[in-house]
Amino acid sequence: MPRKTAPSDRAIHFVLQGKGGVGKSLVSRMLIEYLTAQSRKVTAVDGDPINHSLAAIDSFKAHTLDLLQDDGKIDLTGFDAVIPMIDESKGDIVIDAGAASFVPLMDYIGQNQLIDMITELGGQVYIHTIVTGGPALRDTMTGYDQLCERFADTARVVVWANSFFGPIEEGGKGFEAFQVYQDNAARTYGLVFLTERQGDLAANDFATMLRGHQTFNEALNDPAFGVMPRRRLSLVKNRIFDQLDVVFDESAEITPVAANIAAE
Repeated sequence: MPRKTAPSDRAIHFVLQGKGGVGKSLVSRMLIEYLTAQSRKVTAVDGDPINHSLAAIDSFKAHTLDLLQDDGKIDLTGFDAVIPMIDESKGDIVIDAGAASFVPLMDYIGQNQLIDMITELGGQVYIHTIVTGGPALRDTMTGYDQLCERFADTARVVVWANSFFGPIEEGGKGFEAFQVYQDNAARTYGLVFLTERQGDLAANDFATMLRGHQTFNEALNDPAFGVMPRRRLSLVKNRIFDQLDVVFDESAEITPVAANIAAE
């Protein structure tokens, strides 16, 4: 069955989270692959001043921003280079921002009224953030709360619940029962569950693909993975892409959050 396409002719996707190592580049990769599969023109922007994970994937042809100064400070005037891309874009832009630039980039977006500018240009802004289980749970929930507080009234906030490091729960309560989520549920546009857990066979295959800087299509056509690893990767891809179908389907009668929680 052909997959639905995101409704806006031009969409800007910021991937933001103040905690490092929780899956920002993973989310950026999944967005780029999903949108490309919809036959959309996608521009990848690697705004991580330290890791440059997107730039490592040749097929993405990512634009790398020079944000890190010699003294180790973040210089967001380098982000000015993205503005002409937004103005001239005929498709989607996915911006992978590093943890080190989280607060400065939030300030940059707010002070320059960037979301209003993109909207005036006919674009739709999505803010993607990650919450994760394990030791980073509270930090990632704080980042999610901050992003909703600052941008949920003008952009579509999408939360990716990443269970790789452990279940997203505390005190016997799951993510949807957390007070932070309850406070922001009405302002959260979409919710995507990444259910693979560290040590699972599918998670191991997925991690191998990511370490090899491969896309799903490249890995699924790579005989080095073997029949069953490719089968598991195909299932992971379908689980993620099916949820993104819901996030980007504006014709649905229920919200993307409600639909993906029901499916989960």
